[in-house]
Amino acid sequence: MKKIIIFIFVTIIATNNVIGQQSWISVDYIDRMKNVLPCECEDSLLSYFYIEIDTVWHTNSSKKRDHIKIALYSPSKTEPVVWKLQKVGNEYKLSVVDSVKETFEQLLVKDDTLYLETKKSNGKYLRMPYSERQQYASFGTVLLNAALKLRGYSSIEELLKVDNKIYDKVSFHCEAWWRQKNLLTIYSTKKKKLFWYPTKKKVLFNPINYILYIKDGYLYIEKALSYPIDHPFDEVKTKFVKKLEWKTH
Repeated sequence: MKKIIIFIFVTIIATNNVIGQQSWISVDYIDRMKNVLPCECEDSLLSYFYIEIDTVWHTNSSKKRDHIKIALYSPSKTEPVVWKLQKVGNEYKLSVVDSVKETFEQLLVKDDTLYLETKKSNGKYLRMPYSERQQYASFGTVLLNAALKLRGYSSIEELLKVDNKIYDKVSFHCEAWWRQKNLLTIYSTKKKKLFWYPTKKKVLFNPINYILYIKDGYLYIEKALSYPIDHPFDEVKTKFVKKLEWKTH
């Protein structure tokens, strides 16, 4: 069956009329993360929880612009919905195939806020300080630490006694490949001088993974003892680490 391409005009307003590479996080997601964890937060949202707009994206070595895109991340999905955008003056034309049931009514970017209206729901998003999808998990750590501070606890790094001389990055997100687990990963991107190497070389230390969940008014932190590489949807073996009282705010 031949697909029909439908063109929809999506107006994007920005102070400099240039979008570039931008990431946006749902305001509802940020608010709900005060009380619940990423997997539960994503599942409770009716709209997309994370959006990327990239007007400088390219796919070839010549750096020539191939096309521009918008990527929308839905709950419980391993991959986003990605649609092409075509610039027409100061507007962007979005092409959607007829098999897509949900279409945009309006997409508006003004200052540091993005407004998305669809036939199913409306969403408000704030600009993130990162432009790449993998940095979304780092922002999850920021929200987790804010929720811990709200309850009088130290940061997750302090609670787990992370050695910042070795490990320098913590990510926290809902991992679909771990059967929808709230996964906190601590790993290193530091450079270390090896005695057989003339200059400093980046050495990636084995990451430490933790599973977090809330049950009966408590936040549980368990260390993952296995990694689902060969069978990604298998249950992960864990070891109890901490239990914190988790009152609703």
